[in-house]
Amino acid sequence: MDVVRLMPQLYYDLLSRVFPGGMTILALTVAVDFELGSILAHVLEGAPPLQGSAIVLALIVFIAAYLTGQNIAPLSGFLESHVATRLFPVHFRVVREAATTGDGYSSEIRRFLREELSEAWS
Repeated sequence: MDVVRLMPQLYYDLLSRVFPGGMTILALTVAVDFELGSILAHVLEGAPPLQGSAIVLALIVFIAAYLTGQNIAPLSGFLESHVATRLFPVHFRVVREAATTGDGYSSEIRRFLREELSEAWS
């Protein structure tokens, strides 16, 4: 396995799944006025040595944040593709119009955008 190809995937998972999942878990625990520590203590109730292990607790939080982020990813994709484009239609047309009609853009900018978009979608 090529480590160079693996590194962007790890960063992508951290940025797009673990961070949003962790923020969602934190927001939910604050919203319902519930302590996250009591949930973890209940999960590890039968194993006192594991309750005191910071590595085990951090691993459980990391896995829970990843799974939560994995579950909310389709919702955010739906919101971006359907809701945001209807709320802010102008912002999603700028690049497409600049690459195609080029109203007010130079030919170099239009060519650059077409090349970049073709690379991104190929």
